Amino acid sequence: MESELEEALSRVQSQLSTGIQNALQNLEVKSPEEQRLVLPTQSGTLYFPLKEISHIESERNYSFIHLSAGRKELSSKNPAYFDEILEDKGFMRCHWSFLVNRDSISALKAEVFVLKSVLQIPISRRKKGEVMEWYNGG
Repeated sequence: MESELEEALSRVQSQLSTGIQNALQNLEVKSPEEQRLVLPTQSGTLYFPLKEISHIESERNYSFIHLSAGRKELSSKNPAYFDEILEDKGFMRCHWSFLVNRDSISALKAEVFVLKSVLQIPISRRKKGEVMEWYNGG
């Protein structure tokens, strides 16, 4: 029992240490284009350059990270987690289930963002004013 506890504590300490190292590494990087999103998973730690994330889509308490290459990764983090850490990195939560990367947007039409991949991301009525201000650089 004691060895299981020691092993669990060691794992937690390792994960915290890795998270702190990654956060510090991102702080050292001046431009957001060079920063990475770091997500621990059961199979290891995944690193996503922010410039390669086109949008993040939530489904219940999980999120799909959509990459510009068409690949997507599942995360157990909820959208509020991503909203908090990416809001000052060029991402906007335009709908309760979507965060979008400004760099992946090709147009704003009526109530949707059209991405460079031609995918359309909805904009909620409640967020429309805030989204318009953000998109127009305000």
